[in-house]
Amino acid sequence: MKALGVCFAVLYASVAMVCATEIRGVSKEMQSKYVSQKGIFTCLDGSVKLPFSAVNDDYCDCRDGSDEPGTSACSNGHFFCENKGYLSKTVFSSRVNDGICDCCDGSDEYLGRTSCANDCFAMGAELRKAAEERAKVYQEGLSKRAAFAAQGHEAVQRWSVELENLKVKLEEKKKVTEELQAIKSAAEEKERLEREQKEAERKAKEEEEEKLKAETVATPTPPHEVIEEVPADIKTEQQPEGEGGDKPVISEYAKWSETPVEKDSHDEDESSGEPGHEQHHEELGAPVEKSAVEQEAESARAAHSKAAAEESEVESQIQKLEKNLALDLGEEKEYYPLVGQCFSVRQDKYTYELCPFEGVTQKEGGSSTSLGKWNAWQEDRRKMSYTGGQSCWQGPARSCLVSIECGAENVVKKVEEPSRCVYSMVFETPAACHPELVEKTTASHVVKDEL
Repeated sequence: MKALGVCFAVLYASVAMVCATEIRGVSKEMQSKYVSQKGIFTCLDGSVKLPFSAVNDDYCDCRDGSDEPGTSACSNGHFFCENKGYLSKTVFSSRVNDGICDCCDGSDEYLGRTSCANDCFAMGAELRKAAEERAKVYQEGLSKRAAFAAQGHEAVQRWSVELENLKVKLEEKKKVTEELQAIKSAAEEKERLEREQKEAERKAKEEEEEKLKAETVATPTPPHEVIEEVPADIKTEQQPEGEGGDKPVISEYAKWSETPVEKDSHDEDESSGEPGHEQHHEELGAPVEKSAVEQEAESARAAHSKAAAEESEVESQIQKLEKNLALDLGEEKEYYPLVGQCFSVRQDKYTYELCPFEGVTQKEGGSSTSLGKWNAWQEDRRKMSYTGGQSCWQGPARSCLVSIECGAENVVKKVEEPSRCVYSMVFETPAACHPELVEKTTASHVVKDEL
């Protein structure tokens, strides 16, 4: 019995030793998958059962490569780098013992074909320093976000009150405009009637003048007695004496002198005070005094035009407020300070400008190209979508997807064009510094010092 007890003790110790042995290339979380079950190992995809001794024997037996985590036998296998003091990571098993140090602790080159220094602690120290600086920035951004949210709530309340006041004001403006429209219509009707009356009088006067002219032409004008002194050098020719006595012969000059001279109608117009004379001056640009009716109509039009412009301005203000109130400014209205603002960055030969909730543009010299207009939020307000920009040559309309990240200031970090006419942008703002995000991001970069 004593000998049997010793055998059981030896067997238990052997099993415990096997269980305590960690499999190379496997993380601590996965070590439980690599425990011998009565000397058997089951591939992680459940496809094959192997003797446990086949694990890491440098021969690939499992289709998923799970039996060779610590060798390069399986092309689809994975090797776990613990990297104590830094960030652990997983590399393809094909990189194991390939002469290149992939793990900062050098664990992937365990055969010693190349010498790998353990740089994990030095890299961890740098990472912790960067994480601490980042945490300060996030905390500063988080504080500003709270102020952003307070401003946003205040602005929304102010917009709501202004909107209601403007709606009341609009009704008042409409009433005034309608009243002035009625006054204008009445004044213009009086103006029209006066204009028609003047036109009728002018036509009647013209007809009367034409009638008088026609009568004047139809009535023969009596000959004028013209007594002219005949020049001495022109002698009167005498007809020969006859039975009728002497009869003088009139020279051609005397005949011409007796011919009546007709006055030019143009001279009559200029010398008379008739309407034709006034019209002539009016055509030359002489000022014409407006009647009281015309002045009244002009004043009515001016008053109505001013009232209509004021009504239109109030309508524009209402539309702007309604647009702002419809914006998704975040759960706590933290994105309010971005409304109406633009942020730019110079990159290569271009200047890129982001106007949140409006559009994105690319500028070069004096030219400007639209990369998209505001469309919608994406991925739970982590990205802004801008679409419908200027079309590319024989291509689609430009678009831009803006990634929103936590930062202490509002700043455009970088712009890329991953594919033709499709742009991506990174924008940092305190508005994106949510408490949960700050805590998660900071925790993921803080490396525990495992000495």
